[in-house]
Amino acid sequence: QLAYCKSIAGVNRYEDVTPEVVAATVEAEKKHNIRVGVLGCYVQMGLNDEPVRQKNEQDYISQLAVAKALNASCIGSETTETFNQPAGTTRERGQYLFAKSMEQILPEAERLGVNVAVEPVYYHSINTPKAAYHLLQAMQSPNMRIIFDPANLVSIDNVKEQEKIWDEVGEYLGDKIVAVHFKGMNFKYDGTG
Repeated sequence: QLAYCKSIAGVNRYEDVTPEVVAATVEAEKKHNIRVGVLGCYVQMGLNDEPVRQKNEQDYISQLAVAKALNASCIGSETTETFNQPAGTTRERGQYLFAKSMEQILPEAERLGVNVAVEPVYYHSINTPKAAYHLLQAMQSPNMRIIFDPANLVSIDNVKEQEKIWDEVGEYLGDKIVAVHFKGMNFKYDGTG
């Protein structure tokens, strides 16, 4: 996975992902016989702040051509942390706004032949396998996929329900998963992760 703004010196905004940066990445892929599996574009597309949400949506759209140039399997994003939302914003509102962003993004993704992958996270707008499934159903795009990170679906509240969660992932999302992230979680006795 490559997330330019998190990993490349001098790339602090998506505007910094210039054609030269992309060309250097493609050259490095060829030189080392590797391929970017997931282009990470971590922007808040379900944020209940319209000017910021629209800017983030445009940043994401700007990276679709980059994902194509890199021959990435998908361009991925998480789905807006609930604690970053303005006071009073419901999870349902965040889901609606995220879907609104996807309605703008998916036509361009389909035109370019790029898969857009959503990563559900328990403290985000899209927080369960079922919520991710509803988003997929609402969008009805052949280019919409899921990134499955098991640790992102587990919290201190549901840690004992992991088997049920994995069953739901298989039932609702199985054939839409394009990438899997693996990491561990260690819950401390005070309830924090």
